Amino acid sequence: MKKMFGIEVDEFIEELNDFKMFIIEETQCAEIIGSVYLYHLEQDAVQAKEIFTEADLYIDFHKLINSETGRNGECYYDYSLQSSPGKHYFFAELLEGFVISKGEQDSISMFKLQLEEHLVFQSSWQNKDVFLIDGKLKELIQGLSKAYDIEVSFLDLDKL
Repeated sequence: MKKMFGIEVDEFIEELNDFKMFIIEETQCAEIIGSVYLYHLEQDAVQAKEIFTEADLYIDFHKLINSETGRNGECYYDYSLQSSPGKHYFFAELLEGFVISKGEQDSISMFKLQLEEHLVFQSSWQNKDVFLIDGKLKELIQGLSKAYDIEVSFLDLDKL
């Protein structure tokens, strides 16, 4: 899992092929999904934002999480962009990530079953299973972890 940045622009850009090519070449654009331009480096995204703003095409700036391996949860499509199989981009500002840090195996299994209906994505990071959920569900996860007598540790998604 790694951090990326997306610049959302007006769909009118589809009418401006020369401008699109200029942006791709000048700003180190990694990929385009719909009307979102993706960047590995924040400085490239900021540069693109300035150009899009000047052209009156800029809509929004997104911090994203990229994962090339993992499993889609039931809520996957509400929080992600997918360009091709195996490439997943998640809107970090909408999510919380956590790992299970302690607990009996049976309790962990039951917790995971209960988690399924809220899961956005499950991946691994630093040899641990990472679970992504809607950011508004942090208290629910804390309550479930207490109910199943396990410990979870929430991640700072900005530090990935």
